[in-house]
Amino acid sequence: MHHPVLSELAWAAATSGFPTLRFDFRGVGASQGQPSGPAERLTDAEAALRLLEENTGVARAAVASFGASAETLLALHRQHPSIAGLCFVSPEGLSTSELAPRPAPVIAIIGERDGSIAPAALAAAISEAPGQLEIIPAADHNFDRNLPEVGKALVRWLLQLRPP
Repeated sequence: MHHPVLSELAWAAATSGFPTLRFDFRGVGASQGQPSGPAERLTDAEAALRLLEENTGVARAAVASFGASAETLLALHRQHPSIAGLCFVSPEGLSTSELAPRPAPVIAIIGERDGSIAPAALAAAISEAPGQLEIIPAADHNFDRNLPEVGKALVRWLLQLRPP
């Protein structure tokens, strides 16, 4: 969870008044245990979601993933359809057919220079989700340039999720 992109997301959300929780899957970073498969990653994500909801009293949380965690985020939403929104940053291995339709708003944030993502296919899937695609100028997969723009895009989206 010390990746600069994840730190930026958490900082931008928290400084804009949104409660946040970052976690590592078991066996990753300082988390205990052995690296796990998809079922265990889903269990870890569900536990983190419950903890966030319990600690903040929030009825519906928006969730975000970076890179290869995109599939876990989709699995989490299948188990918890009340999630308020899904944010995918530089999604890896994301099947665009799984995005549409979604009852929760979706945003995907990608770098303009990220060659691992086909922006047209992702934009088409996102538009049906319903959702939006944010392309950060001059950025690559890890947002070595224009990283603050990732946080700004997230906050704009979170503000749209707030009830009137």
